[in-house]
Amino acid sequence: TGLAMAIFFTFPAAVMLINRLVYKTRLTKIYFAAIAIILIGLLFLMDLDVVTLNLTGIALAILNAFVYALYVIFSKKTHLPPFTSALMVSSGTATTCLVLALASSSFVLPTTLPVWSNIVALGTICTALPILFLLEALKRISSEKASILSVLEPVSVVIVGALMLNEHISVRQAVGIIIILMGALVT
Repeated sequence: TGLAMAIFFTFPAAVMLINRLVYKTRLTKIYFAAIAIILIGLLFLMDLDVVTLNLTGIALAILNAFVYALYVIFSKKTHLPPFTSALMVSSGTATTCLVLALASSSFVLPTTLPVWSNIVALGTICTALPILFLLEALKRISSEKASILSVLEPVSVVIVGALMLNEHISVRQAVGIIIILMGALVT
């Protein structure tokens, strides 16, 4: 997942590229510097000992980055309220996952309250709120800046993992976090 995460978080570069090609947006050199710094930091977060090169996986991660870039760009261009847009995205994603789970016969309906509590908490805290916050940010800042700042997500994952799950942050990961934060600050 480390390589897939690093490839996916190239989506700010895709946002910049699409905005430049389609909307003729003038990009400042600082954005290019921020992207380069952040990509270096992401490499430090990866566990290079377990990285395997799977061309299908790499292609899917690149495709995901470009699709997410389009989502960010079109979210900036739409005039829907962020709550409505977030509800539409979440509903569409949930429906797609349900159809795929039913098609693969892997759908299992949770039966206990703790499992449902975890699903609601993860769906709200880890999915719905971040989508809503990103859409709110897009009302106030450029899609390039919002996408670059959203790469703080893997930093948050590492920090929350350490604080809440007692995961160990290696020196290399700490360096990666610092580099990513520097790249985000540059924007």
